[in-house]
Amino acid sequence: SSDLNIPEAVGGILGLSDFVLVSEESISMISEAASSGKYAGVIRMKSKFSSPGLRHERFLRNLESHGHVFLIPSDNVAGKIKDTLDNRPAIKKLNDRLVVEQAIKRLL
Repeated sequence: SSDLNIPEAVGGILGLSDFVLVSEESISMISEAASSGKYAGVIRMKSKFSSPGLRHERFLRNLESHGHVFLIPSDNVAGKIKDTLDNRPAIKKLNDRLVVEQAIKRLL
């Protein structure tokens, strides 16, 4: 039922979380996790059938290289979460809003 689709649910879940864990399939989901201001982990699947395409892989590697997400092998999820929460490195929140606004202004 549509009554169960609460618009604020994702924001509430992210707000209450210390560590956000998502799978590698959805760029939208990954972007939302990286923009949450929380530690964001992306589970890497081992299956050749679930491997991301080249552009998707570049996107993931770019986010990781800038410190916005942790790419986590599926066999080390608990270890990476524990290590991150024990050491509490600086969170690098993804915020592309200014870049997008400037690009739009150049087009207009």
